Amino acid sequence: MNTRLSPYHRPWIWLMRETVVIALFSLAAWGVAATGLTGIPQILALFGLVAVALVLTIRLITDIFVAGFCQWSEAMGRGVGELVASIRYAWRGR
Repeated sequence: MNTRLSPYHRPWIWLMRETVVIALFSLAAWGVAATGLTGIPQILALFGLVAVALVLTIRLITDIFVAGFCQWSEAMGRGVGELVASIRYAWRGR
């Protein structure tokens, strides 16, 4: 499979993969917190894992909203849909 999973193509597989990754980071953060925060490295690891899980969650929610907006604008007509598609594909090229 050469195509990258995205919310635009195979949305359920993409959503399941993203959810599993976020759950794994959250489980790792819970594991670090459960061992006891006795030192600075453990606290930094906990903050790092929580930060990664939050960033991935925010990215997931943003991607869902963008995918919905793209489908809505495509249904509205060519003007807004082409604008959104050109912006989306310009970001993909970078």
